[in-house]
Amino acid sequence: MNSPYTRIQSPRGAAPDDSSFSGSPNSDDVEASPASVLRISQAPSVAVVAIDRIQTSAWGGYNVFVLELTLPGRTWRTRTTIWALFWLALRGSNRFPYSLLCCHYRAKSVSDATRAKVAAYVTSLVANDRLWGNPRLLAFLGVGATRFDPLYGDSLVEGYVRMRHVSTQKRHGRRRRSCVGPHYPRGNVARLVECSIGLGLCFVVPTVIYFFFSLTQSDPQDMFSSSALINGTAIGVPVLIVTSVLYHRWLHRRKWMVVKPSCVAFFNDLHSTVPTHVILFQPNMVVADIDKKSIFRLACLRWMNQGIHVASPAALLDFYVLAASDTKFIRQVLDDTVAQCIYSTSHKHTSFAPVRDAHDQVNRGVNETTSSLPNRAASLVDGEETFASMFAHLQQAKTQIFITGWWITPDYALVRTSDKARDESTLVRLLQDAAARGVQVYVLIYKEHKFVLPNDSQHARDELRGPNIHVSRHPEFYLVPQMWSHHEKIVVIDQSVAFVGGLDIALGRYDSPAHDLVDSGPQQTWTGQDYSNPRVRDFVDVANHRAELIDREAVPRMPWHDIHCRLEGPVALDVAHHFILRWNFTVENKVVSIRSPQRPMLLPFAKPIWEATDYALNGSGTDAVNCQIVRSLCQWSGGIATEKSIQEAYIDLIRTAQHFIYIENQFFVSGFEHEKNVANRVVDALYHRIVAAHEAKQTFRVMFLMPLLPSFEGAVTSSSSASLRAVMHWQYTTICRGGNSLLERLAKIVPDPSQYVAFFGLRQHAMLGTQVVTEMIYIHSKLMIVDDRMAII
Repeated sequence: MNSPYTRIQSPRGAAPDDSSFSGSPNSDDVEASPASVLRISQAPSVAVVAIDRIQTSAWGGYNVFVLELTLPGRTWRTRTTIWALFWLALRGSNRFPYSLLCCHYRAKSVSDATRAKVAAYVTSLVANDRLWGNPRLLAFLGVGATRFDPLYGDSLVEGYVRMRHVSTQKRHGRRRRSCVGPHYPRGNVARLVECSIGLGLCFVVPTVIYFFFSLTQSDPQDMFSSSALINGTAIGVPVLIVTSVLYHRWLHRRKWMVVKPSCVAFFNDLHSTVPTHVILFQPNMVVADIDKKSIFRLACLRWMNQGIHVASPAALLDFYVLAASDTKFIRQVLDDTVAQCIYSTSHKHTSFAPVRDAHDQVNRGVNETTSSLPNRAASLVDGEETFASMFAHLQQAKTQIFITGWWITPDYALVRTSDKARDESTLVRLLQDAAARGVQVYVLIYKEHKFVLPNDSQHARDELRGPNIHVSRHPEFYLVPQMWSHHEKIVVIDQSVAFVGGLDIALGRYDSPAHDLVDSGPQQTWTGQDYSNPRVRDFVDVANHRAELIDREAVPRMPWHDIHCRLEGPVALDVAHHFILRWNFTVENKVVSIRSPQRPMLLPFAKPIWEATDYALNGSGTDAVNCQIVRSLCQWSGGIATEKSIQEAYIDLIRTAQHFIYIENQFFVSGFEHEKNVANRVVDALYHRIVAAHEAKQTFRVMFLMPLLPSFEGAVTSSSSASLRAVMHWQYTTICRGGNSLLERLAKIVPDPSQYVAFFGLRQHAMLGTQVVTEMIYIHSKLMIVDDRMAII
């Protein structure tokens, strides 16, 4: 489908003109608008489809004409009044039918002739091809750079507003602190400056005026005379009111607002394609009019008589337009769009994402395009298979790449079949090649404690960042709890393919199902620190990844077992939506730094842009499945009310299991009801399901695969192994010790708990030179399979 508008490259240094609207549709001496980056490709057809009557206290009300505009393949509506058309004509020297002016306030029904005159005038206006790129005409038509964008879908509303965005807000009865610690997020700095200026003006303006009149007194003892007070008050109050109005106008920036099916975004102008603020629709979102009743309830600004207040868990947003009719219309559109957006309500397991049927179509909201692609998934076992698939798909990226991880190694090779393949498949080279093709790359890395973890996210950021590659780290430890981390590992390509699971693109993760212990041949699979055994020597100075930390001729490597999955189709949009939420939250609350470039905000796609042939290029191996995205996210990590849908999914699947549960996990730390130290209740669900099976005399089995020891350097009895012993303590407390563990509680009811639950580890053996060596296989996966029907990865 051809686009109904075109984009033209401006001359270097030229900018679109937003201050002139000149020319008459019936004259030949029309000044063409300056070179613009946006213009409609042809004149749309115009029809007046409705007339709304807006009741006001002045003149009893006025009429609003609803115009339907049509271009090939596109139809949209805009609203205008007679006075808006008149002022548009005045500013553009257009011939306006003055007989229409009397129809603005006319209370009776508007005749068909008047409708025809309005449609004819607008038609004559848009018929002039020399005005198709004029910013004023585009704004009147409600056509911005993303109006009909095939990636983001058609806009529901577009237009200029004055808005204010505040990233700190009142939520659940508790007010977040505006400024915490010695560093300040961008939104908090803005708010601190606003409050300082506002309070300063309230004090400075009256004081200056009062002293001015006091100093004009001839007698210094009359400084505090009544005349000075009266004169100062008479002048000071109006000046303060005017100052307050100007201050309010300064707070609210002029932005181009765009309402999409799953978000509302704001741009600097209608030509811009990079939003400055994005509010994703999500549960607990409130859209309200700003009026006398809501001013105090929602803590909005007192000066705003006509406006809309949007409160999401991440931010507050106030915006207003000049016409009350537009305010009511936009409010209605927002209400309808939020109500129909799939991300505005919680779904099964209290997840933000719906359960996607195997052949379900995209359904984000109103006016949404659909996709006939099925939801497909492929399980990927260990790093060799996972990274090879990831490499093939990254090479096919067309528009965007999203990557987030607990640890990222820039020079990590994804394919290791040869030296050439290794060089061509390093992460940094893949991303640089994609960026050179015009692909926008966004990398979000967990910012670790420097004195606790060796991840060196700063090195990863410095190595990866470049043209079209945007890298950000989160969190800032001045602002968030100290005991938590971002542990998800996600790669999304074009919002059409997503990789989710346990594998970081980092040192030590590459492995095959053979789980080799030895790598001493001429062509090494694991080079430098990638040949690792954290039980013997943990990673250090990972920027120098080529350094050998252990003697590969004497010490076996520790194999790494992990599970990942590849998701294709509409379900990938849900993974992308989650990444966009986290990215925008990080950008909005990023610590202010003059040296760091401003990262762009992101918008969700309307549908997957890959076609069936694109997926086929990278091989099959996927099956159509019913699937759902679940997550653990909260206020500090994503700016939302706490969501623990992963735990809810675990508990629900355990409760409904019929025969068998298979679990692979790096840890098993859980607690029973009323346990204060551990919050998750997975072990409690397992206990009750096993007891129910025993009482019903059912055959029921639970199998755990876990590492034999946590992956910490040093012996268990070493004085430096406190962390290792702490993890073992909590795992034993969950499994078999302390008086309230799973096996101890089962033993009080079940004669032989091993008939229902068992725990296993994995170990590998090999010849290293002339010696037999052995090492545990480190199980890092987070997998649960229930009855061979359902799985959580």
